[in-house]
Amino acid sequence: MLSDAADLADTVGGLDTELEWSHVLSLGEQQRLAFLRLLLHEPALAFLDEATGALDSATEASCYKALQKHSTSFVSVGKSPALNSKARHDFVHSPLAALVLNTVNA
Repeated sequence: MLSDAADLADTVGGLDTELEWSHVLSLGEQQRLAFLRLLLHEPALAFLDEATGALDSATEASCYKALQKHSTSFVSVGKSPALNSKARHDFVHSPLAALVLNTVNA
């Protein structure tokens, strides 16, 4: 979950530590930290491409739920079963308005 990711950041010296993350963290750990950075910086808009591909479904749901509570608008594109289970392939979220695009047939 995201709280685990916060603990993970502390084990390597915090979010400002400069390391070669691909040598230190698994892909799932990197993805959880990326969500933490989004939550911390609260950009107006974020584009997420396969942002949760290495996460289990519970962690993925937790990450998206946390992001939806913030003021960041985001576009998430991926092949995640969670996105597909909601008949979504491309998902656009905005605190002002939500738009669900039709499933993309490849």
